[in-house]
This record gives sequence, C-alpha cells and structure tokens, in this order.
Amino acid sequence: MNKVNLAVIGCLLSSATYATEINKYTDEFQQVEKECSLLASDFSKSDNSRDEFDLKNCLNWSLQVTIAENPRDKEDVVLAAMKLSEPRTTEIVRIAIAAGLEPAKVVAAATQIYPMLSADISKAAIQAGADPALVTEATAAGKAKK
Repeated sequence: MNKVNLAVIGCLLSSATYATEINKYTDEFQQVEKECSLLASDFSKSDNSRDEFDLKNCLNWSLQVTIAENPRDKEDVVLAAMKLSEPRTTEIVRIAIAAGLEPAKVVAAATQIYPMLSADISKAAIQAGADPALVTEATAAGKAKK
C-alpha cells in the first residue's frame, strides 16, 4: 500500500470515528428527551404547584452535565444537541458558550446547521458574552460552509 492510500484510509477511519461520536451523543440526547418528557408529563398530572417540572430546564441541565462529563468531546456533544433540536438551538448556543466552547465555532456550526436562524443564533451568542464582531464573522463563515 502506498502512502496516499494509507492517508485516505486514515481519513475515512477518522470520519467514521467522528460520526460515531456524534451518533453516540445524539442517541443519548434522544433518550434524555424521552425521560425528561416522561417526567414532565408525570408532574403535570400533579395538583401540587410545588411539584412543577420544567422540561426545558431538564434538557438544559442534561446538556450542561454531558458537556462537563465529556470535556474532550464537548464540541461533538453540542453538535449532537443542535442537530437534534432546532427549537432549542439558541439555548444550546448560550449553554455551549457559557461552558467555555469557542463562540466562533459554536456560532459557525449552528448557522451552518440552521441558516434560517442565523439572526437568533447571533443574538444568543452576543447575549452569552461573545464579541459581536466575532459573531458576525462566524455567522458569515457558517453560511458559507452550507
């Protein structure tokens, strides 16, 4: 085998590993979403107001914990969460930036996945403390990658 073939095989294996990581977290978040929804439905049946349960907070907490428990894979974790839930994308952007992910990468990835939400994504990133000039560049980069 020549060096070019080895390089191609290496890239393919690397891509397969990357896809597997994303799928692992996607599967995990799908399970968490089911569990949080089940808890929310159980609590909504309760007449006691102190037993209120917020589905959004459950999902956000799960994302924060998963990022904290997987610091080496935190970008994969965030990507999986974004791909799974368009309505929560801006909240995921805020959580990712608060967790220490590079704002430019977060904004570019979110914009690439959901270009129609680019204004909301930019606003969420700026509200999370990202530099507006950096957000503008990252938004353009995300749109260009699509």
